[in-house]
Amino acid sequence: MGSPKAAMRQSRPQDLATAPLGRSEAPACPGETHPSVLADTKSQRRDHDGFQQPKVAQSVAFTSVQIQEFLFLYLGKIASAIALWLGGGWGIKILLGICRRSLSKGGMQPGLVSYITSVIGTTLRVFLLLSILGIFGIQTTSFAALIAGAGLAVGAAASGLLSNFAAGAFLQGLRPFKVGDYVIAGNVEGTVEEVGMLVTTIVTPDHVHTLVPNGKLLTDTVKNFSANAYRRVELEANLEEGDDVVKAIELLQTSLQTIPNQTPNKPPVVDLLEFKKKGPRLAVWLYTHTQHYWQVYFDANRVISNVLLRHNLKPTATPSNNPSTATAAP
Repeated sequence: MGSPKAAMRQSRPQDLATAPLGRSEAPACPGETHPSVLADTKSQRRDHDGFQQPKVAQSVAFTSVQIQEFLFLYLGKIASAIALWLGGGWGIKILLGICRRSLSKGGMQPGLVSYITSVIGTTLRVFLLLSILGIFGIQTTSFAALIAGAGLAVGAAASGLLSNFAAGAFLQGLRPFKVGDYVIAGNVEGTVEEVGMLVTTIVTPDHVHTLVPNGKLLTDTVKNFSANAYRRVELEANLEEGDDVVKAIELLQTSLQTIPNQTPNKPPVVDLLEFKKKGPRLAVWLYTHTQHYWQVYFDANRVISNVLLRHNLKPTATPSNNPSTATAAP
């Protein structure tokens, strides 16, 4: 067996052959860093700095590309939504105009035409809004469910509006009056201007624009003075005691026929109504269309006064006390 020193001398050439090139065999002193470790650390720092810098640049570049794509995508969607809103609104307007003209040519009442076009226009605008939301990726099915839920909540809070809407549909179907009729409805007297979805517009004789809820019109008493071909104008003429009643009746019947705009085949009616201490009282009835009511009313008063005074009968013309016929149309 050889000595340990000989074994160490034999292993040294092999260790030197397998050792990394460029490294010194000299051992490091205590407290000092080996030169090979310092070289490795510097190399790692160079590799680290050279590798991280491209990563930062790549991240910044990728973010700017994303921003550009985001702006391009959503600006395009916004432009598409604006174009759809403008084009859709223009198309709805044209479609409603076509529907309005078609319904009017078919002989439908103006109030019903306005009601139908309002419902169609509202429905089309809701679909247009849902289409615009679909451009931005919003699911219209879930949105429709949300609208349905909100509609239930709003409907519970605004049941009066829904009742007026339903009443408007019934008014269009039952048609107790139409646009242009002179009515007393919902404690309002005047000419019907429009039957809307929620309210009906009535213009009073003193030219006041009045809105009446449809629900009130449907549940209240409605007097339509334009429904019939004519209506009766009721007046009274008071004579003095001792006047010739028969002569007064004949004179008035003849003179009242000269008043224009009376209903054909409906001559004036003059007859003795009652006797009083001051003298007899005559009933004077004339028939005319609601449109000419006031004209016939005032002309009849002038005829009564002129004719009877001319024959020394001293008349006093007064309107009828019947409240159901004392109200007159414009």
